[in-house]
Amino acid sequence: MLWHRAIVLTYLVIGVLFAVYTPAWQAPDEPAHYNYIHVVATQGVLPVLQAGDYNQAEQTAAIVARFGPGTSIEAFRYEFHQPPLYYVLAAPLFRLTGGALLPLRLFSVFLGGLLLLVVHRAAMLIVRPAIALGAMAFVAFLPMHIAMLAAVNNDSLAELLIAIMLWQCLRLLIRPAPGTLWPWLWLGIVTGLGLITKSTVYAMLPLLGVTLLLAWRDSHRHDPTWRRAASLTFAVTLPLLLLALPWWVRNLAVYGGADFLGLNRHEDIVLGQLRTSEFLAQEGWVSLGTRFVTWTFRSFWGQFGWMSVLLDSRIYTALLILSLAAGVGAGWALWRAWRPGAGRRALLILTLAMLGAVGGYLWYNLGFVQHQGRYLFSALLPAALGLSAGLAALAQPSASRTAAALAAGGLLLSLAVAPGRWTLLLWAAAVILLALLPRLQRWHGLLYRAVFAGLAGLCLVSLFWFIVPQLRL
Repeated sequence: MLWHRAIVLTYLVIGVLFAVYTPAWQAPDEPAHYNYIHVVATQGVLPVLQAGDYNQAEQTAAIVARFGPGTSIEAFRYEFHQPPLYYVLAAPLFRLTGGALLPLRLFSVFLGGLLLLVVHRAAMLIVRPAIALGAMAFVAFLPMHIAMLAAVNNDSLAELLIAIMLWQCLRLLIRPAPGTLWPWLWLGIVTGLGLITKSTVYAMLPLLGVTLLLAWRDSHRHDPTWRRAASLTFAVTLPLLLLALPWWVRNLAVYGGADFLGLNRHEDIVLGQLRTSEFLAQEGWVSLGTRFVTWTFRSFWGQFGWMSVLLDSRIYTALLILSLAAGVGAGWALWRAWRPGAGRRALLILTLAMLGAVGGYLWYNLGFVQHQGRYLFSALLPAALGLSAGLAALAQPSASRTAAALAAGGLLLSLAVAPGRWTLLLWAAAVILLALLPRLQRWHGLLYRAVFAGLAGLCLVSLFWFIVPQLRL
């Protein structure tokens, strides 16, 4: 419990620092989310996205001016199609504080703290405590994630509700409660709330369907009449539809056609936003692929402001090495964990969540050039579990030797392509450390914790060495 509390407390301190010191509006889409709250709080209605709510020229001018004195954020209205729950919850705080930005940012930080608790509870269902704490720490100290949690946007609430969905699906499959429908009603309520929070939640619906299918199969063994299966389905879908249906009907009435989420209207009004087809015509497939991979990786770990603030290239190299080593360890751990029973079911649910996030990200980028790794944060729970389990698995000689061989390949590639002194030094250090890990058994726990402590330190470095200096007026 000591480490659990320390992670939450450290997250809150860093989150508050980000909320206080990040210059106003210097987080992606923050002015547009703020304006949505403003409409709900001052007019008592949900806004309607209309032609003219996206003005590329005015927005670019404000961003280039770093939202300096005299700069208006009135042109940022393109999020008016978003589901309403986050904005309705934030509206009383807006009225209470006179629309001050900092309290709204701190509201998101608070939701992020709840997210950490849910991540830990979900992880404890399927992994040992040390890995669960590692997953919790990764979610807490991923620099780009904490930057988004300390800004005004609906991501914080959406991630919280997705994490609760995952937690409940895992619990119902691993520790079923056959005598009651309350857990299924709760799952339906959480899912319904998610559907009226952010459209990314819709990509998680397949895991809900698979959870029901597995529960149906289990119940059919005891009740061949399918009464139990029908009860479970009703318990989930009734609250889900009661919560989401009014929002869908409203959108159909406002936007017409089959646009029940307002996404077609959004695509119609964002004139001037760079489309993938345009980029391809100008730059070609190689440039698109390179940009997609590079920007996705950097903006997952940390590319701040409106994607204009980059970390030092040596930091990205170190994060790449960490990612590759953890990926090797995760593959080894997955191979060991893939066995019939609850473990396989848990992996199936987590995989579906990851595929939902990745699929939604790829689909979005088919239409628009939006190479922002933060869009993958809806699947941060399975990603965090994979990284923490992968790092722990590197204690196994076979995993660490494989990772060392991969790092050696990275060293040779860097030597051939970009032989920078620091790049070569980082790859060489990784080869040596990974090769020596089997001989450092007594240090594994310390090295494991050092990774997450280092990420917490990187959050502070990102804020005070990069974000504030580069975005300060």
